[in-house]
Amino acid sequence: MTDKNDFIFIIPNNEIGGAQNFFKRLYENIPLKKKSLYIENENSSNSKSLFSRILKIYKLIRNSNNSVVIFSTVNSIVPSACCKLLFTKFFLVSRLGNTLSSELSLKLFLVHKIVFFLSDLVVFQSSSMKRDALKVLKIRDAEKYIVINNGIDFDEVSIKSSEEDKTIINQNLTNFILVGSFKRQKAYDVFLEAIRLLPEIKISQMRFYICGHNAFGEELFQKFQQDISDNNLSNYVFLQGWKENPYPLMKKMNAYILPSRYEGFPNSLIEALSLGLPSIVSRSPGANEEIIISDFNGMTFENENASDLCQQIINMEEKINEFDSNKIIDDVRERFEIRKIANEYVQAIK
Repeated sequence: MTDKNDFIFIIPNNEIGGAQNFFKRLYENIPLKKKSLYIENENSSNSKSLFSRILKIYKLIRNSNNSVVIFSTVNSIVPSACCKLLFTKFFLVSRLGNTLSSELSLKLFLVHKIVFFLSDLVVFQSSSMKRDALKVLKIRDAEKYIVINNGIDFDEVSIKSSEEDKTIINQNLTNFILVGSFKRQKAYDVFLEAIRLLPEIKISQMRFYICGHNAFGEELFQKFQQDISDNNLSNYVFLQGWKENPYPLMKKMNAYILPSRYEGFPNSLIEALSLGLPSIVSRSPGANEEIIISDFNGMTFENENASDLCQQIINMEEKINEFDSNKIIDDVRERFEIRKIANEYVQAIK
């Protein structure tokens, strides 16, 4: 299939979401000759109707002189699947963007039932995501439902992490970092409650840096800022805003925290691990527990349990020197290197 096909990768917009970034990375590294990347909406502030999105993808397929394979992700899976209803012959690979049960509504239930039916392959980022989706959609497992993890470009990380970061870090303390936009999914409220519970003797030896912004509205971000002030935590928690390249700052850290209520496959987590950072993650729906190996590359805490997260932060501070950063990096490279992941996509469509 791979030599005589046109391969079109479709993402909905140029936003900084993990799914979009991963698909661009996959497109750049996948060893296919005739490939193109189509961004449905270059300016995400100008929304397009579903009909216009379907029509544009339909035209892309019809204008090809070869058989077409479509790779689509997040909400681009909907217009791509709808093109199947226009009796257009092409091979459709739909990649699910998040853990379905965490965002499910009647509308999404029906939409995903249709997308799964029309797709030739459905890619889940983790085994947990696959089990979750098949259960909530009440669908039996089949060969077309496959698991392929996300991947990381170590060359890119190496180059970007070598750039200068002017943030002054006290290396005599234990420095933690969190990366992600301010939205309920990311559970910054759980994190804040956890550090509020830290004994003074412990938090005085720690600092927490957050790379994220209020892309999903002002309310959560402003409340978080106010809660930091109200709880006298301004000397311990430092908001860095959105950083186009967070790697140089991450490289200065001792550990990473991912408190999310749910995830698909957290790219920021494998990025942190690729820099050798042991990580604290929630036991939440998604791939967290498939990535983290307790006491080898991190620790886990009960989802949405601030008290447990507090305890794991203390445990990490006490055991930080027991983690081997080089082994953590080697493990991520072996499991999630982008070229390995790209080859898994190629094998899936052969």
